[in-house]
Amino acid sequence: MAFGMSPGPMSGPAPAMAPQMAAPNAYGMEAGAIAPVAPLPATDAEPGVPLTKLKKWFSAYQDAKEKEMLEARDARLYYHASQWTQEELHKLELRRQPPVVINRFSLKIDGIVGVVVRLRQDPKASPRTQAYAEGAEIGTAAVREVLDSNRWEALQQEVSHDLALEGIGGTERDVEMDSDGQPNTIVRRVAPNTWWYDPRSMSPDFSDCQFFGVYKWVDLDVAIDMLPEKEAELRDSLDNFGGTDTVAQQDAEKNWFDSRLERVKLIECWYKQRGAWRFAIFTGSQILKEGPSPWLDDRGKTRSRYNMGSAGIDQDGDRYGFYRNMKWQQDEINHRRSKLLWMMSVNQAFVERGGVDDPDKLRDDLARPDSVIEYNPNGQGVKPFEIRDQSQQMQGQQALLAEAKAEIDNFGPNPSLLGQTAASASGRAVALQQQAGIAQLGPYFGRFKQWKLSLYRDIWRDVQQLWTLERSIRVSDPNGAQFIDVNKLVMTPTGPRIANAIGELDLDIVMDEGPDVVTQREDVMGTLREMIQQQLFTPPQAQAAFLELSDLPPSVKSVIKNAGQQQPDPQAQQLQQTVAQIQLQGAAAKVDETRARTEKLHADAQAAGARAQSASILDQQHAVNTAATITDIAHKQAKTNQIGAETAREHMHALGQAPVVPGLGQPMPMPQRAPLVPRVPLQGPPSL
Repeated sequence: MAFGMSPGPMSGPAPAMAPQMAAPNAYGMEAGAIAPVAPLPATDAEPGVPLTKLKKWFSAYQDAKEKEMLEARDARLYYHASQWTQEELHKLELRRQPPVVINRFSLKIDGIVGVVVRLRQDPKASPRTQAYAEGAEIGTAAVREVLDSNRWEALQQEVSHDLALEGIGGTERDVEMDSDGQPNTIVRRVAPNTWWYDPRSMSPDFSDCQFFGVYKWVDLDVAIDMLPEKEAELRDSLDNFGGTDTVAQQDAEKNWFDSRLERVKLIECWYKQRGAWRFAIFTGSQILKEGPSPWLDDRGKTRSRYNMGSAGIDQDGDRYGFYRNMKWQQDEINHRRSKLLWMMSVNQAFVERGGVDDPDKLRDDLARPDSVIEYNPNGQGVKPFEIRDQSQQMQGQQALLAEAKAEIDNFGPNPSLLGQTAASASGRAVALQQQAGIAQLGPYFGRFKQWKLSLYRDIWRDVQQLWTLERSIRVSDPNGAQFIDVNKLVMTPTGPRIANAIGELDLDIVMDEGPDVVTQREDVMGTLREMIQQQLFTPPQAQAAFLELSDLPPSVKSVIKNAGQQQPDPQAQQLQQTVAQIQLQGAAAKVDETRARTEKLHADAQAAGARAQSASILDQQHAVNTAATITDIAHKQAKTNQIGAETAREHMHALGQAPVVPGLGQPMPMPQRAPLVPRVPLQGPPSL
């Protein structure tokens, strides 16, 4: 119940649901087919439950669920490190033993909540028939719009914490009008210590309850603001004491009314009567407000305003959280740690009678590291007291303490779920370890998911019931957020129509789940690196794969892809071809010059040979040697010619990669990258 927020379960009558059509047309229903506001069912047509029965229901809850409420209160105390009772603290003080608290319980609760928040469980609309497939995106966007406006991330974390700690958690829905006259669904957390319900219920989501609700102390002024027409009754109630409060709130609040602080306890009860939901707000003396539920589903049946869940249910129907299974390990850690610290700071001694004047002073002196101990000599040269060795007892305490720590550490989230894995671990290995940790928390995760799905579906029904006017909703896509108009009046060749009519969509809300996207992406990236090292991927393919799997924004990815696919500048291509032709001609001229020089040397060698034949025998030998030298020079020139040709070809090949501008001899600057492509707005889905 939103005490101080609204005067009742709903601020005024709720708009009726838009009527369903057999099949959607191109635009939606005809203009005027959506009823603007439907009045609530008449409250006087059928009387509700009398006050005496409402009070009996509440008293039955108080009596049957005292153990459950005490356990939930202890769980809250343990979470906040208040883990010693007053009786235990008194005993510790007498023996001078320090009260140590090593609060591993709160760390486990926070770890469980952190794991739940990391799991991706978003609402997603699913069409019940193929005819409504195109409207699923609008339904998904509408539900997420409501969740975002109610700070959903923080809200689900609070509910998850309540479920893990006290075993009960959930939300209530309300309706508030904005400045434009649009009704909006408001989702608020329900404090577990204000929730009461049918004690015969055994269902985790309280769906088998005949009645449930919330109760809370409020200031008189707040109560009058909520129910201004009942001001006289509320003021008269301050002098009417009666009844007792529940154990969950008995620390501070005792009675139905508090005349000194001018506070009154209001109880809101939702109950089923002949298959329909009704509500009543009452105090200890009278019913202040009652009536049928204004929330309707797609079949016209009434709904309650609460979506609640529980973590665990025992054989008696009591709800509990993780405190029940971790209390004993937490107590053992505190007690053994405290006793170990005490044993290390004191000593046990065997003392002969009369050996010391004051045994109590000896005990204090043995506990001090700088003490001076006086004793009465016994004439035998032996001290009349002996300090007992407690090392074995301390070792036993340390072993049991380590076992208790391991027991509580192994419960619930393991290091992989908490993100405490080695950096070298592969994504697949991390995923397997996380699945093992989640399996131990499977029942809790399942019931938390059940609660979320119930809330998602009720929000969708609220949207269909309340959104009867034209409005814009936000739709997120990879390039950012876009907006789509719903319930918009448009003109068509056949007349005015309502485009994207929310009330017409026949959708079901399911859970869009998935693995840890970051871990999965890292695993794929590691596999790609191994494939590249084994040369199973070519560089262009690897570059495209890494770009697609990277965390870069979609707009940056698009720019990089477009830059890689750009066509070269035609003028640059023509310039490159001209430079290549010039270089080719220069290389050919060098080849011709080398060939001519080689031919000249060959001719000189032949002339030298002829002269050698006509020379004397002594000169002939000298001529032969000279010819051999010239021939060797000719071969070297031929080799030089070959190397020059190959060098020319390599130079020509290099010209195609970095052209040289004639006359400058410097690399030509590469063309600049194309500017960012303007983002095209997302087009909305086709109108129904």
